[in-house]
Amino acid sequence: VSVALYLGVAPGGRLQALGLRGWHSSIFLRTGAWLVMLLPAVMLIGGLTDFTFRMLEWDSRPQDLLGWLTTGTPAMRASLVLTAVVLAPIFEECFFRGTMQQAWEKICRPGVATGLTALLFAMSHAQLNIIPGLWAMGLILERARRASGTLWLPILLHAGFNAVTLGLVWCFPGLQ
Repeated sequence: VSVALYLGVAPGGRLQALGLRGWHSSIFLRTGAWLVMLLPAVMLIGGLTDFTFRMLEWDSRPQDLLGWLTTGTPAMRASLVLTAVVLAPIFEECFFRGTMQQAWEKICRPGVATGLTALLFAMSHAQLNIIPGLWAMGLILERARRASGTLWLPILLHAGFNAVTLGLVWCFPGLQ
């Protein structure tokens, strides 16, 4: 909905207004290189956050939807994978890095805008114990957008991160 609304008011209604420009085959190589940085950083911060929550005896349950990977029907699992690996990265990156980042940059410095956008991205996942890791992920995704000049790199990074996370939870259910 946010993408459609934005495209309706964007000059010319073009996808380029969101940063969805030029697709080049090297994007896949760049995505792999960025994933090497993204995955360890977010997982380390997530692990430290989870450890801290457990030490303080705070609620650190995994996201409820991850349980669908091991207990859900095949249709539930397929919808989870489709949503997490395809739909969410496209819509979240268009909204947060495409629309929201640009809006914040009109009223504050780019660094502040990036921090606020990353924080709102993390908070939108509505689970306290994953906010620090997703905040770091939001910062890295914005850095990738700036470095590439397009939203394709953050979309592919986001999709790759979600795919690896789902794969790990599928193979090692205790990691939840």
